[in-house]
Amino acid sequence: MPSSAPMVEIISKHTVKPPTNSSHPPLCHLTPWDVAMLCPHYIQKGLLFTNLPPSLPIHHLLTTLKASLSITLQHFYPLAGRLATPNHLTGGDIFIACCFNHVVGDGTSYWNFFNAWAEITRTNSLSLPPVHARWFIDGENPPVKLPFSDSSPFVERFSPPALRQRFFHFSAESIAKLKKKANEEIRTEENDRKQSQIVISSFQALCAMIWRAISRARRFPAEQLTTCRLAIQNRGRLRPPQSPEYFGNSIYAVEATAAAGELEANGLGWAARELNGAVNGHTDEAIRGKLREYHAAPMVYKMTMFDPKSVMVGSSPRFDMYGCDFGWGKGAAVRCGPANKFDGKVSAFPGREGDGSVDLEICLLPQFMADFLLDPEFLEAVSPPPQSLTKGLK
Repeated sequence: MPSSAPMVEIISKHTVKPPTNSSHPPLCHLTPWDVAMLCPHYIQKGLLFTNLPPSLPIHHLLTTLKASLSITLQHFYPLAGRLATPNHLTGGDIFIACCFNHVVGDGTSYWNFFNAWAEITRTNSLSLPPVHARWFIDGENPPVKLPFSDSSPFVERFSPPALRQRFFHFSAESIAKLKKKANEEIRTEENDRKQSQIVISSFQALCAMIWRAISRARRFPAEQLTTCRLAIQNRGRLRPPQSPEYFGNSIYAVEATAAAGELEANGLGWAARELNGAVNGHTDEAIRGKLREYHAAPMVYKMTMFDPKSVMVGSSPRFDMYGCDFGWGKGAAVRCGPANKFDGKVSAFPGREGDGSVDLEICLLPQFMADFLLDPEFLEAVSPPPQSLTKGLK
């Protein structure tokens, strides 16, 4: 039987280079944070724009995007640019996406680049150029050397199992309720002064709820240990802090671990407090200590390192995704490709309406997703009507 036609057919490809008169430093050393990302997949994110004006023909749009991308690459010289044109850009809609090697930068760097490209397209100027001076602790002498004679110990071709991937929306009001509940629980749990000084953030409360719900969906025995990891920035935690425009990787994953029975019995506030402690412990001293440990035993992160009993929360609702204005108005939706996904991977995005709303893309094995969609705590927090969640579920 002949195969069906592809949903999207590429009709043109373009390699985009910086202007010929551009100049940049001849060498950009990679930090330990960069080298550790040799194996993870590329970052794959994009924005859907709808209702573009009919007066904007596709050939004019491509010419504009190629010109602005060339100028943007002049500022972001570690990157290379390619544009591909599908034959289904129709009805005034366009999806703009980038693949961004994780060695080059993290999510902050990715969205700084995306916003810079949009700003240059719209205004032909860039207000906040990237900072390319890579950061090293005292005593570090680049380049970073890995203790391997060949690439096999750190190159991994990861093929995830069949996953269910779903986007969920949490309104600002819903998240505020979670935050209030978590803080009330830890205040009433113990009345000592130290305990009352803890303040759970909105995102910590949301992640705690997701951690508990996924643990229940996996039907862990009470004694089973489970971990929730949060990708966290180093930029503002270092002393002195790095620039928000620092271009490169500057992240770690902090974690909290608990037995499934303990996680369930102690409530939302307790789980959120564990995450709060992990976040607050990520200080300048802790970051520098991790770097010293890395130099003692250099390594590369691999996808198989993530425990299948864990939850990993990446990306961030603080990234300015919907601020990417190419001149066509606000994006309609953010979506991501198949990279860096596994059972228990959660990616966070700002809600389109702003005001503290959050969208989460959650990846689970099919049997776990089916139970997760019926979890009472999750159903109380998620913003769409519960009956809409299982529509179309296989």
